[in-house]
Amino acid sequence: MDAGTFRLERASWTSLESLGGPQGTATAEFTDSQGRIWFGFANMVAMLNGDRIKVYSGNDGVHVGAVTSIQAKGAEIWIGGEFGLEYFDGSRFHALNQADGSALGGVSGLVADPGDGLWFSENQGIRHIPEAQLRQRDSGKVGIEIFGVLDGLTADLRGSLSTPSAVQTTDGRIWFATTLGVAWINPERVIRNVVPPPVFIEAVIANGRKYDISTSLKLPPRIANLQIGYTATSLTIPERVRFRYKLEGQDKEWQDAGTRREAFYTNLNPGSYQFRVIACNNDGVWNETGTVLHFDVLPAFYQTVTFRILCAVALVSVLWSLYLVRVHSIEQRHLERNRAEEMLRHARAELAHINRVSTMGELTASLAHEIKQPIGAAVTNAEACLRLIDRRDPDLPEAREAASEMIKDARRAADIIERVRSLFRKDSSSREIVDVNEVIEEMVVMLQKDATRHSVTMSTDLMNGLTKVMADRVQLQQALMNLMLNGIEAMPDTTGELSIKSQLQEDGDVLISVSDTGEGLPAGNADQIFSAFFTTKSQGTGLGLAITRSIVESHGGRIWATANSGPGTTFQFTLPAREDAVN
Repeated sequence: MDAGTFRLERASWTSLESLGGPQGTATAEFTDSQGRIWFGFANMVAMLNGDRIKVYSGNDGVHVGAVTSIQAKGAEIWIGGEFGLEYFDGSRFHALNQADGSALGGVSGLVADPGDGLWFSENQGIRHIPEAQLRQRDSGKVGIEIFGVLDGLTADLRGSLSTPSAVQTTDGRIWFATTLGVAWINPERVIRNVVPPPVFIEAVIANGRKYDISTSLKLPPRIANLQIGYTATSLTIPERVRFRYKLEGQDKEWQDAGTRREAFYTNLNPGSYQFRVIACNNDGVWNETGTVLHFDVLPAFYQTVTFRILCAVALVSVLWSLYLVRVHSIEQRHLERNRAEEMLRHARAELAHINRVSTMGELTASLAHEIKQPIGAAVTNAEACLRLIDRRDPDLPEAREAASEMIKDARRAADIIERVRSLFRKDSSSREIVDVNEVIEEMVVMLQKDATRHSVTMSTDLMNGLTKVMADRVQLQQALMNLMLNGIEAMPDTTGELSIKSQLQEDGDVLISVSDTGEGLPAGNADQIFSAFFTTKSQGTGLGLAITRSIVESHGGRIWATANSGPGTTFQFTLPAREDAVN
């Protein structure tokens, strides 16, 4: 017969493996009150119910290693193994640990006492889980009693080397296999220690020096190492007395010291402290009152309130001094900036005057260019007037109209000359509310003959309700005339088109565009077209666009030129709208 686990039934052997169970030999076996047979293997438990078998593994919570013992307590199945203790709740297995969270070691020899919980062998001795603890195991942690050498167990337990390693006889005693024979314990005769142990503070050592605790304890500043010794008296197995302590002001929770009888702290801050320590006896009865030690850690000179106040005063003084220095510096810079701005304004005024005077020569040279149109128009109207008067039947109405136009042209020439004189006298130009569309229409009428002579068609696209501007009307006419004449003269040999457009920008400024279909911007010199005396015309003075730029900039606007996508150039300039000039 091969190795394994077998069942004899009707003179026939059946292997557990053939029924769907694990391979190999079971390490533990138990039959419960329902007739089900439980088999233990390595990290595996098989339950045989008739011919049906159910296998529980790690996925079902079995993690005890090799199963050494199986026992039932009521409807629950308990298993012990080399890695601890688990119980079966009907669907899966759950681990059970000690109250401090530590796991149990090798468990064997489970004995379920109907009225006194669970007894078993463990690496460190005989263990007992009271019935009350078993009923409170939801957290997976229980209080466990230990019976070892201090309780009279003079030999090591054999554990899984004996099967079973623990049994309970009819007289209630539980027998355990040991290396020197057997040992027994009678649960009914176990005497419990119900007296809580009194707790005492024995010594306080700070920075290697021992202090008297019988009086008010005051420790020196800068405590690097503090050692507090404590103890508790118990006449029953004092070696199993356990302690917990807490330094109020330092520890947030109780510190479990186990059986250690010293507490250690480092680098305590100045202040008042209370050290509390409590203890429990060998049967887990706690003295919740314990004892309390009051002590103070004195501050160093730099940790005192006085020193901190002085530091704060010094800091405030320094900050206030820095503030005063900063304010003085700002005031000085403000005064210097005001003086510099005043000097700058004066220099700008002088520079503007010098610039205007220095350009008088250029303006004088360009005077013929500027008044050419009104004088030419006046001459034309005078000649027409003479022809109308010299007729056999003089046409006086037409002659009167020609004379009126001649007067207007002369007055326009006089206005241009007056503007030049105002520049020399430092006078500000005469500004008024101007309708830009009206000025554009006037210039279209004035330059119509020039456009016709060059076969140029003029058109306008004027925005209805365009915001009026505050401007010098004559200078605005002069700027428009220069741009329109420049566009007309740029189309000498072909039938061209000159379009003038007005519109309002998003920022509220008025935008005027003059577009032609002429030769376009000069290649390589497009950025010089607004410079004085720069021209591409054989008869040009190079001052028309320069004067136009000066006029636009004096009104707070700006001017630029761009090449069209087709032939020609578009000149554009802006004029700022004024609140009091809104239509």
